[in-house]
Amino acid sequence: KWLEAFECKSMTSESTITLLRQVFARFGLPRTLVSDNYSAFAAEEFQKFLRRNGIQHKSGAPYSPQTNGAAENAVRTVKRLLKTTLLEAGPGNLELALQRFLMDYRNTPHATTNVSPAQALMGRNLRNRLDLLRPPLTEERVQRKQEQQIAAYGGKSVNGNPFAVNDEVWVKNYRSQGANWLKATVQKLLGPRRLKVWVPELQLTWIRHVDQTRKGLSDQEEDSSETVVSSPRPAKLPCDSLESPPFKGFSTSRPRTTPQRGRPQQLSPKAKSAPRLSASVVDQSSNIQPRTPRPKRERKPVRRLIDELLEQKEK
Repeated sequence: KWLEAFECKSMTSESTITLLRQVFARFGLPRTLVSDNYSAFAAEEFQKFLRRNGIQHKSGAPYSPQTNGAAENAVRTVKRLLKTTLLEAGPGNLELALQRFLMDYRNTPHATTNVSPAQALMGRNLRNRLDLLRPPLTEERVQRKQEQQIAAYGGKSVNGNPFAVNDEVWVKNYRSQGANWLKATVQKLLGPRRLKVWVPELQLTWIRHVDQTRKGLSDQEEDSSETVVSSPRPAKLPCDSLESPPFKGFSTSRPRTTPQRGRPQQLSPKAKSAPRLSASVVDQSSNIQPRTPRPKRERKPVRRLIDELLEQKEK
């Protein structure tokens, strides 16, 4: 029961094909097309267009409009309601009256199916101005779910804008010239994450996201920051003059001293007065057997093949 109506100045086969292409692009190619016996539908160009798209054409008997009763009934309905709509829109606004009629007709429940043509075709009614009276339940539910996801994953909240009107801020400059950040003033809050700022240096109005904006310093904060910078440095403490020893690592190994083997170790007077533990260590090191020298290998001179051949020749 979906109704399509167009305003056209001519009803040639070419203009009919153009209008049908719009409908086919929106809803797809039909299997069957039912029409009356108008000359544009019987033209060879129109028949070739249908054959190329695989559409079967059916036409009623001549001078018998009851054979195509659904189309004739739709034409009668459009003509009757257009007269009423033209009284509201004005006699010169035929296109406006036609579009208003189509929207109301597609949202009105049909007497046969008991559902609207939009509900039967799309599974939903078309949104019109009467829907403005209903509360936006879908938007509130989506926003609530987004807040839950942000709270669960530690994101940034979208409720409220961190800036206010007339705040001094720094905004990101995406121009090729100038500094990366420019001083600006907030003129208007366009939403929870967008704001409209005025840049006095360029005499321009920009729209920036809160992620592209930084809070500026107020007059008191600027004075305090200058005071902190200009404050004298405290005097050095006595401990500041002491130099810390160089870092030698986390653990230092003691150098190993290997006693001379084969010779009795002579103790110095300081070593004699050492504790018994060190003396016992010295005694153990003195009892070590001297290491026997390794046998030396006798190296023979290299004998070359040419030398052996010469010796054999001389013999």
